[in-house]
Amino acid sequence: MEKRKHDASNGVSSHVPSRRAIFNASISFEYTGNDRRQWINMEVTSQGEMWWDFKQPAQQDLFASWVELGEKFYEAIIAHPVPLDMRTLQALKSSSLALDIYAWLAYRSHRVNRDKKRL
Repeated sequence: MEKRKHDASNGVSSHVPSRRAIFNASISFEYTGNDRRQWINMEVTSQGEMWWDFKQPAQQDLFASWVELGEKFYEAIIAHPVPLDMRTLQALKSSSLALDIYAWLAYRSHRVNRDKKRL
């Protein structure tokens, strides 16, 4: 897996404290139907190292921060990508609800278009 360094110039480091929860999150999907139950549990990240001074958030990092995605999560997002417009993400960055709705609409729109191509 590729490691990517993010710095304050791209707006990522300034939000590190609010992203701490996502680094420790896991995602579960479950399907129950007929005589079958199916599920998958995925860790979003498996490990990482974050250098951050809460008292001086604009301070340059002495060491590179990094996060490694969980293997199953990484495989899922690579196998089923959803195209997102970075300009839209930038415009909506101040609203978590707007970002959630945009991501959901982008997913549904992409899925509908993909399913039409299969017909």
